[in-house]
Amino acid sequence: MATSCHDDDDEQRALALNEKAKALWRTFCEDGTSQPLDEVVAALEDGIRISQSDSIARAKCLINIGIFLSDRARLRGSAQDLRASIDFLRQARKVAPPHFAQSWELFAGAIQF
Repeated sequence: MATSCHDDDDEQRALALNEKAKALWRTFCEDGTSQPLDEVVAALEDGIRISQSDSIARAKCLINIGIFLSDRARLRGSAQDLRASIDFLRQARKVAPPHFAQSWELFAGAIQF
């Protein structure tokens, strides 16, 4: 599939948003304030929105939003976050390349597809 410069720029921005979300999550883990949780999800939603449907950037954003929503569901007791987590992880499984298979093993005991 041919990509334009614009597509490549969007993919790089999506990857940067994924990294931003991971950094915000680390901040939450270190200081325990809940403010970064919403920023984490927003950054990943933006990354998913601008990434190509079959890209590595999209797969990474989908996997991480699934993980972070699962954690947020546990912390807040939110069934809605848990359902969204499962939906995002299902989407990720469809677009993730084969070498991401090890990631799925990590979720096997925690979330049933």
